[in-house]
Amino acid sequence: MLNSRVYSLCFVFLGLAILSVLFKVTPPSLKREEISRNCITKTESRTVRGESMAGAIAEGESVKLLFGYYTCNEVLRDDFIAYDYGGRETPLVKQVRGIPGDVFKIVQDADLYWRLAINNEIQKTSEGKEYLFDENTKKMLSLYEDSYRGLIPENAYLILGNVVTGSVDSSRFGLVGKQDILAKVIVEKP
Repeated sequence: MLNSRVYSLCFVFLGLAILSVLFKVTPPSLKREEISRNCITKTESRTVRGESMAGAIAEGESVKLLFGYYTCNEVLRDDFIAYDYGGRETPLVKQVRGIPGDVFKIVQDADLYWRLAINNEIQKTSEGKEYLFDENTKKMLSLYEDSYRGLIPENAYLILGNVVTGSVDSSRFGLVGKQDILAKVIVEKP
């Protein structure tokens, strides 16, 4: 009788373990912060150079880079990230605007500028100003819009600076792959 109870409990626990793996259920004892800490391989404090994030992150402001964070965490819309741009020694700091599954399109209006809409919402800087792209920027983003039928594919992201006319970001080089996102960026407030 005791053995059958022990076997029953073992099967219940085994079943729960299998379900948690299949459905990626995290036990309540493991909070996201604990998982995140385990993924981070290195942290670095850096000083921001350049003004492409002005209004969100000022030039000269200190940020912390959490390397490895995205190996077991999703890249979320509005995250600040460090991006490996062409193997440069200093990564770019940008903000994630479009994530996999988002629908994006380039829209022209009466003033002859091109705007970016993601999920039918015109994108704005952190200061509430609409991005206004010229013909060259429109051509770059249109290539991706046409190639992917306006749908951001799995493991691809649209990243932007905080400059209305675009900066060295997706408006210049298109969608980026998750493998080139080096770190999550945290603004260190005094």
